[in-house]
Amino acid sequence: MNLILLTSFASLLFTTILLFIPIMSTPSYESVMALNIFILLFYTYLSYKMQKIFLLEDFVQTSLSIGLILFSIPLIILVISGLFKGFCPGHYGILFYLIDIPPLLFLLSSISLICKRLNLKNYIVSMLFLALIISSLLLNIYILINQPTTRFYSIFWGFFSGPIYDEDVRPDSQLLMYKLFSTLLSSIVWFTLYKKTSAKAFISILLLIPTLLVVDEIYKNESTRSRTYHHLGAKIETEHFEIIYPPDQDWSKDIGVISQLHEYYYSQLKRELKHSGDIKIRSYIFRNEDEKQELTGAGRTQIAKPWLYEIYLTPIGLTDSKLKHEISHIFVGSLIDSPLGLYGRFRGIIPNMAVVEGISVALEPETNILSLHQKAAILLKEDKLPHFDNLFNISKFYSYSGSISYSTSGSFIRYLIDNYGVEKFKQILKYEEFDRVYGKGITEVEREYREFLKGIPISPQQSYWASVVYRSKGLIDKRCPHEVATL
Repeated sequence: MNLILLTSFASLLFTTILLFIPIMSTPSYESVMALNIFILLFYTYLSYKMQKIFLLEDFVQTSLSIGLILFSIPLIILVISGLFKGFCPGHYGILFYLIDIPPLLFLLSSISLICKRLNLKNYIVSMLFLALIISSLLLNIYILINQPTTRFYSIFWGFFSGPIYDEDVRPDSQLLMYKLFSTLLSSIVWFTLYKKTSAKAFISILLLIPTLLVVDEIYKNESTRSRTYHHLGAKIETEHFEIIYPPDQDWSKDIGVISQLHEYYYSQLKRELKHSGDIKIRSYIFRNEDEKQELTGAGRTQIAKPWLYEIYLTPIGLTDSKLKHEISHIFVGSLIDSPLGLYGRFRGIIPNMAVVEGISVALEPETNILSLHQKAAILLKEDKLPHFDNLFNISKFYSYSGSISYSTSGSFIRYLIDNYGVEKFKQILKYEEFDRVYGKGITEVEREYREFLKGIPISPQQSYWASVVYRSKGLIDKRCPHEVATL
């Protein structure tokens, strides 16, 4: 099949599929991320075919045509969809598209041109594309695992925002720097390899200067542990914590009390979980959401990385429930037979968020407004309580709103601990079978749990309050979740 027709058909088909996913049916961060992956994989296949084109002029014309199709067809379809469904305020989705997709296509075409000039064999070209794409992904995953950051930027993979429940996602200067670097690099390749002249060679040399400046800017703004410590600037150490914090804030004078609060929840969790060992936790406290967003990639959410024994907080994260919640992630992580300290498939490589977040919610201090079980009882009364074969299904957890998923999983795990003991649940964390540990299936235990919830008293005021809180949809069913989060 003609490469132009094949590209047109593939672009049309893939974008049409996106229209059936609410969060991807218009230009959005998610639709751009999906298109980025599609383009990488499809271009790897095309690179194999394109090397068969004999004349350089034909190769260049085909490459430009393919790039134009891959850019324009998805954009036109998503924009038309947006005209019918309504565009999101701020137009962040269109900005993501324009910042990410054109430089990616330009970069892939420049790599393809290098392969053409080197006269590489078809299969070697495809292997080279795959090697570049996979090595780039592995490098970013390595950084994601070993540094405080919860996001990554890549000239190939674009932008990965990290925690999905931190819905405030928008293009930033670091993404622009990465894409500018990609564009400059591609420009140098094209000026150097396509119809070489002395003028083009001179332009290529000149382009090296801004390229190096951009690389320096990218390096200075990378989210690293040393940069984070430098920004915060002060440290206090206790028996079980190393707390990194800014000394210039009003609350900093109470750092002694804050450190005692850390230790208090440490001892409480050790007792509740019957934890026998000692662990040392590093706690980062940022000045505000903006600083935390800049240094870690997640401004509005409090974050824990159990495998690093680190937690990342804003001042609001020092409240009782949030601080204990994040510390509990570290404790629970030390109990799980997983390299990342997360429960899920492949020893936590794909986390089961109902368990990961549910246990920490279950261990939070109760609030004065509604208990954890009261929240779940209201959801049951309003027929919004998820069935656990869905909630504890990794692929379906995000089909519910965060408030429903967290409350339900937390309440159920609290029920298991209170009625069957924490030691049994710790066996689940070690990947023991539910039926063997509890002597009955999860469906039977769920029936018991629902009967338990029916006996919990709920006032009309509490029911109304909860109905407002639990009104929102799950992330994948929302439209404009990132734009709404910035309002």
